[in-house]
Amino acid sequence: MKKASMILLSLLLALTLAATLPAQVFAASVPEYISEVKIGMGKKSETAKAALDGYKILSDAKGNPVDLNQKAGGGWGSKGDKVVYLGYKTTTDRKEAITDLALMNMKGGYSVQEYEALMEGQMKSQIIPFIENFQSAIDE
Repeated sequence: MKKASMILLSLLLALTLAATLPAQVFAASVPEYISEVKIGMGKKSETAKAALDGYKILSDAKGNPVDLNQKAGGGWGSKGDKVVYLGYKTTTDRKEAITDLALMNMKGGYSVQEYEALMEGQMKSQIIPFIENFQSAIDE
């Protein structure tokens, strides 16, 4: 009986302690996922930061924003023409997390609509026929 009362008392104390702790203690263990990524650039640091309003900026260990264009495009130790920062947003919802990332060189003159049309053409001409052939092979 004494052992059962000790267990009951321990459970009661644990529940009381858990109820009095702030919710932030438990929230700290919830993982965060990257949900959005954006590039901000400009001739000056302030312009690049302004393009990333609402985003966290990738920073070094000291908290300074990391210029992705550092030492690009010139001679010894020179910087590129523009300051380039990477901004991101986070979420705790796994469904909103980025699980794959593809980059496209926009200097080719593509618009989003042209890109979507290009991808639709790729799906019809290459990806869907490949999957159908692959499925047929699996069925055999």
